[in-house]
Amino acid sequence: MRRRDFLSALAVAPLPVSRFDQLTAQQESLLLNRRISLDELRAERNNAPIAPLTASVTVLHFWGDACPPCVIEMPTWRHIWGVLRNRSDLRVIFLGETHSEQGFRRFLAANERKLPDCEQFLIPYGDAASHLPGQRSQIRARLENDVQPLTLLMDREHTVRQAFVGSIQNRLSELQDGWTRLLRSLQGQPAFLAQTVPALSSIVPWAQREQAPTAAVRQLELSLLHHRLPTGAAGPEVRLLYPRDQRSHGDESWLRSLAAQRKYSKLRVQSVPWIGAVPGLLFLDADQTVRQAFLGITHRTRAPEALAALDRFVNVL
Repeated sequence: MRRRDFLSALAVAPLPVSRFDQLTAQQESLLLNRRISLDELRAERNNAPIAPLTASVTVLHFWGDACPPCVIEMPTWRHIWGVLRNRSDLRVIFLGETHSEQGFRRFLAANERKLPDCEQFLIPYGDAASHLPGQRSQIRARLENDVQPLTLLMDREHTVRQAFVGSIQNRLSELQDGWTRLLRSLQGQPAFLAQTVPALSSIVPWAQREQAPTAAVRQLELSLLHHRLPTGAAGPEVRLLYPRDQRSHGDESWLRSLAAQRKYSKLRVQSVPWIGAVPGLLFLDADQTVRQAFLGITHRTRAPEALAALDRFVNVL
């Protein structure tokens, strides 16, 4: 379905929602390449059976009856499900989180017409306000994130490929673009980075100052996800992209020293000039699909974050 058709099908009144800020973008980046197993989903449902994730992409949505933004955006999700319900390549699963199972079921009964009639599973937990590790569900503990609402795009290997922290009410086009690009990459269709490249010129001053990433920088990084590069290279790699006059900024030697470590031995490191105005790093899987991206001179400002992301990436290969 074309974007205009999709958005027109979701003709709902605009609602006050949290803006996309630096913290939101950072949380979304930290969720990438985490794996959720079906065993964890079964455990949360007291070992009740759950169908295998046979769809190419699964939309996993966490929400709670005590979360006002979750409740407010439910009519939007009902519209989304109405558009997607007959698609075999997309699956939508709702995970309702509550500290009162009885109260949650009363909420469901009272709001039946507002909720999508997709797969709805209940995850009981302890005191919702405590945020104690012992009160987290198994899935939340693995994700290391407690925000509601939370929407994840997962592939058949149960790996998080994109995350939306907070309400999706004013991010519908991003959500559709995300699953569209992901589906295309999983189907072997190449996608190019050309649409993102012009926007990079706007962050050149930031890159020159070598400061921590802004919300705009992180949003550009997230926009690079799922692009499948039309190259014949095989195997996972970390690709260093550099403007033709800026190769010697240190990221290459830093990466090659990492690649010498045993745990990163399956990764190739490749340096490639590109037309972008700032340097960058791409984590590419065996299909040459972008799993994560970092813009700027990474080793000087974001080495710990990049190393943690690289570990998650290697673990799901």
